[in-house]
Amino acid sequence: MTSKRIVIFLIVLGIGLGLAWVMTSNQRLSQVNETKPENAAQTMAVKAPVISPGEALYESLGCIGCHATSTDEVWMGPSLMGFSKHYSQSYIIDAIRDPDKDIPQGYYKGAMPAFELSDEQMQALLDYLKAL
Repeated sequence: MTSKRIVIFLIVLGIGLGLAWVMTSNQRLSQVNETKPENAAQTMAVKAPVISPGEALYESLGCIGCHATSTDEVWMGPSLMGFSKHYSQSYIIDAIRDPDKDIPQGYYKGAMPAFELSDEQMQALLDYLKAL
């Protein structure tokens, strides 16, 4: 890959990650903007999204920047919607801990970082993926 292609790839990747972040931020801000001042606290308590520990990990580890969860769109990585129905739990664990071990066609080595999660964190993430 030429250096020009690498630069273009990095720019497109940065734009994609930025758009994903903006889209999720705008979605949450729209929930806040719908509240009326006189009952804002009460409305916020009702509208506050309940996030599972696995979803919190998905967001905090940055998975949200490359993997869709509500559509079958392919971003930088494959969509995770229905992922656990198509792949075994051991495959998913290996893909998270050592993503370069088995790279699906169309993806690149080194595109996804390896994650060393505790057993509890891994189970929370697996539970979240099963719910998608």
